[in-house]
Amino acid sequence: MISGPSEEPRYLVRPRLYAPVVASHSKDALGASLAGLAMQIGAGPGDAPAAQVRAFDALTRAAEAERPELRPAMPPRSPRATSLPRQVLLARVNQLAVTRHAAGLRHALVLAAESVRDSLALVANAEARDVFLGSFEGLRDAVASELPDRVDRLPAPIPSAGHARRSPAVYRDALRQLQRLLIETDHRLAVFPEGIDGGRAWCFVLLHDGAAPVDDVTLVEVGYEGLGGHSTFAHHVALGPLPPGERLRVFVGDDEGAELRTDVTLRVRRGATAVRLRFEFPKLYRRRSFPLVPGLGREGIVGRPLDAV
Repeated sequence: MISGPSEEPRYLVRPRLYAPVVASHSKDALGASLAGLAMQIGAGPGDAPAAQVRAFDALTRAAEAERPELRPAMPPRSPRATSLPRQVLLARVNQLAVTRHAAGLRHALVLAAESVRDSLALVANAEARDVFLGSFEGLRDAVASELPDRVDRLPAPIPSAGHARRSPAVYRDALRQLQRLLIETDHRLAVFPEGIDGGRAWCFVLLHDGAAPVDDVTLVEVGYEGLGGHSTFAHHVALGPLPPGERLRVFVGDDEGAELRTDVTLRVRRGATAVRLRFEFPKLYRRRSFPLVPGLGREGIVGRPLDAV
């Protein structure tokens, strides 16, 4: 990824820029080879020749041997060493570069979906898009294997014959859905009572169960639904980064606000991917007994995003 003028895409404006993008992930000989290949691919018009496709396939095999656990997030290889549209091959080089140093498969899948989604904006040719979007089906299958209990929330499979006729926006939305699902499953919001001046308050704590660090967590808003209607309070408080296995104290509310429903909305950012996670907790004021929350070390109630606890 690169930083450029605000009116330009975050990934590439011209193929020649792919080399510095990939070079930013070049921490070793394999990364340097990927950067060199990106420069070769972006040096001329038309399709990338078969020799460059074979070179990419060889680098992909090396990366898979180096990190076999990340294989589902790595870009597809060509079954035969045929020419490919340069946009397609460059996007796959970029996907390989950004995923091979990921901290675990879920993190790699988030980064891969981000790379495919943003690079898709550069693939204008419908035939090229048809080849390129094989990455989408591969990522969808990988997420299904990683999160079998969430298969009903995956974007629907798209027949290969329909690729070229669909708008890129359809795939961008589907890839964002994959990213969100992976980030959702790594986080729980726990709430437990605390005594204050003879009364009771509710403490909300975010638990990070994933293997990859979160760059930033922001408390966006807190809402209450009572007999008098629904009230929402905007906060936009930056809570900081969240390492794997750690927790963040998010918010403390009083017992009076916890009437019919309390909902908390957080913004979680990992890399360039930021999603809103909303949690709902009904009728907290009625609760008198609580189970032990794994990872919290005390009794409380725990919810996952979009779940009503």
